[in-house]
Formats: sequence, structure tokens, C-alpha cells
Amino acid sequence: MILNPQDASFGPSSARVAEVHRKALIVVLALAASIVIYVVIGLVVVSMKEAEPEFEQPPLLFITLVTFLALASTAVRRTQLRQMRLEAVVGARGIDGLLKHLFTVTLIAAAIAETIGMMALLVSFFGGGQFYVVIFGVVGLVVILSSYPRRAAWEKIVEYYAATMPG
Repeated sequence: MILNPQDASFGPSSARVAEVHRKALIVVLALAASIVIYVVIGLVVVSMKEAEPEFEQPPLLFITLVTFLALASTAVRRTQLRQMRLEAVVGARGIDGLLKHLFTVTLIAAAIAETIGMMALLVSFFGGGQFYVVIFGVVGLVVILSSYPRRAAWEKIVEYYAATMPG
């Protein structure tokens, strides 16, 4: 049972959610920090180049990859957090499997966002100016913030599926 009616506090399931959420939060924040580091290094690399135009165009491949990765992160979250997918996970692996699934989906979406941050660094080596380094970094941060684990949502999901599970 998730809700303890005597003291209106969450029971053992909430403690498990809090533990998994805390791990996911640490990973997401670490990956967000790495994106910021990539952007800073990219800006340093661009500033060390000999007087090149600030808006120098990066290869079209980088812009295409960043767009694809941003859309892929959204697609992963949307497909893996659909009700039918969550029901299948709970049916096959139970509540612990559901928590692992929520963590994994968050990790995958955040890793894709970090890859966008790496593109911010790479574009500085391959002809992009400060503008593109910053833009790619901002896109990476927006994508990682959209994959930020929301504990209240995780608790609602676990509470719902724990209540609907047989036995």
C-alpha cells in the first residue's frame, strides 16, 4: 500500500520513488553541468582562433544532427512514457521495474541532450562561431531540462499502478 491512512504519509513505495528519483536527479544535473562545461570550452576554443567572423557557419551536418537529437529525445520520452508502455512494464516487472524504467528513460533522454552539448564543443573545432556554440548549448540545456525527473509525477504514476496491480 502506498498511502498510510493513519499518518497520511507515503509508505515504502514513496521511499523507493525518492531513492530512484534522487539518483536520476544527480545524473541529470551532472549531465547539465557537463553541457555548460562543453559550451565554456567551445567558447574558449573559438576565441583562440584568429579573427574569424562571429557568425561563421558550421557545417550543415551539425545543425542537422542537433535538430535530429532534440527530436529524438522528445520521441524517446513520449514513446516510453505512454500509458500502454507503462502498463506493459508494470505487468512484466512490477513497481520496481517501473521505477527502473522511469530512471532509464530519464537517463537516455539526458544522454541525448548531453550529446547535443558535445556538438556545441565540436562545432567550435569545425568552423562554427560563438553564436552556434551558444545556441547548441542552449538547445542541449533545454532538452535536458525537459527530461528533468519530476518526483510528484513519478509518485503519481507509481501510486496509480500500485493501486491497480492485482494482489
